[in-house]
Amino acid sequence: MKNIAVCIMAAWWFAACGNPVTSPERVDEWPDIYPDYIGVTIPATIAPMNFNCIGGAYERVDVTVTGGKSGEMHVNDKIVSFPQDAWQELLEENKGDSLLFTVCIRKDGEWKQYRSFPMYVSPYPIDYGVVYRKLAPGYEVYSKMGIYERDLASFEERPLLENTMVPGMCLNCHAFNKTNPDHLSLHIRGKNGGTLMQIDGKREMLDTKTDSTLSAGVYPYWHPSGKYIAYSVNNTRQSFHAVKDERVEVLDLESDVLIYHPETHELLLSPLLQKKEVFETFPVFSPDGRKLYFCAAEAKPIPAEYKEIRYSLCSIDFNPEDGTFGETIDTLVNAAAMKKSISFPRPSYDGEYIMFTLSDYGNFSIWHKEADLWLLDLKDGGMRPIKEVNSDDTESFHNWSSNSRWFVFSSRRGDGLYTRLYVTNNNTRLKNMDMRKVKFAMMMLAVSLLTACGSSKKEQSVNEETAAARTQETENLLANLKKIPSKGIMLGHHDDTVYGIGWEGEEGRSDVKSVCGDYPAVISFDLGELELGNAANLDKVPFDKIR
Repeated sequence: MKNIAVCIMAAWWFAACGNPVTSPERVDEWPDIYPDYIGVTIPATIAPMNFNCIGGAYERVDVTVTGGKSGEMHVNDKIVSFPQDAWQELLEENKGDSLLFTVCIRKDGEWKQYRSFPMYVSPYPIDYGVVYRKLAPGYEVYSKMGIYERDLASFEERPLLENTMVPGMCLNCHAFNKTNPDHLSLHIRGKNGGTLMQIDGKREMLDTKTDSTLSAGVYPYWHPSGKYIAYSVNNTRQSFHAVKDERVEVLDLESDVLIYHPETHELLLSPLLQKKEVFETFPVFSPDGRKLYFCAAEAKPIPAEYKEIRYSLCSIDFNPEDGTFGETIDTLVNAAAMKKSISFPRPSYDGEYIMFTLSDYGNFSIWHKEADLWLLDLKDGGMRPIKEVNSDDTESFHNWSSNSRWFVFSSRRGDGLYTRLYVTNNNTRLKNMDMRKVKFAMMMLAVSLLTACGSSKKEQSVNEETAAARTQETENLLANLKKIPSKGIMLGHHDDTVYGIGWEGEEGRSDVKSVCGDYPAVISFDLGELELGNAANLDKVPFDKIR
């Protein structure tokens, strides 16, 4: 075995030495790389920060990485891929310091050496991995989705649960207690669905819908003691925009907040959190477990005033000793007065901050291009946009590492369609944040802890390079799609004749017809569970009605 290892190392060494950098032209600019890792801060246990050179075709790339304290590694190949063991050793040697990357690229037989760039190695650790949901960004069909775990020290990903195990069902709303997987809540939507709860290795499937609640519990958040878990219950509808830059809207017709006590199987309710005139959602506990934060908005008629629904950040006291609520609601951030709306509040586990998403209206901000991350300082009440990480596209779901030194967030900055995950270093009270990005596409997440991804620049170059991989059939389809708008536009609406805003199952009714005077030109229906021989689809619409 030792001889085999020696042979492999020798082959690697000769391959590198067979294409040495000779008489390079010095270029006083940084190399074009994707993902863009120039100047980022990384954990000392992160997987190798491999990257591609995207400034056009090249024959070979040579990278020397020098540790600020000690150590060096060298790669000479067509791609930049660092050996994992050597990479981890170099990071450990330079924890609290930096690495300097010198990149040389050979084009047309000539070498160019670019300006060296640093990566900073944080002394603060990060959790072992991240857990997320992954699915394609479609609306009608989700033939495969799952909850996955990624080891941050490597590129290993494993499924925790896939809907191939429960065909036709939707897996969502998963949560751990402060990144601890011993406490898990996971919702499964569809026939025979429910809430899967795991506490210290013991699992049970629950139906959390009762006669006194609007729905099963969603958007879960554990009490730090593990004795309670908060949910919102929502009467939710999905709608689609007909304009170019807006795709989908998810609206709550009603919503309340409650707490579940797993040991006794009791729901803890407060009349202050179940008001008909208020939409309450996204509950989260404070790190000491004595406050429940949530988002609340004045109820408005839908669809007429859906863009006027704006959620503020509120709180109510909670006594974990006896499971009782306080008697008043406090407003921490009056977003409605700012003509803005708050979603996804997440307190840092050290009790210093609440991070939230701020958008123009509503609470389902994952499709709102204007959505940005903001930070509320719980000590002085000040708040600000996190400009260091925000982009001109959607920033949305996020969570903190267990030591509150890092956080992960999702963004559509890569291509406006797929959500990718980004990790940033929360150093010096977020005054000087460095953003780490990894090309790693997935749809949405709820976090046990962190990963990273896609670059905020150079996507156009990447798309040009992928064009060469398209088949002729794909090119023909793209060309036809571009021609069709010149002939006119056909308006479509999913499930148009079976339910809508405030109604369901009324013969001949259509939201589009109510607004426009006629039915849509195209109507789509979900066929999920047809393959199982069921009488109704995933949305509980009978197939006989669809026919």
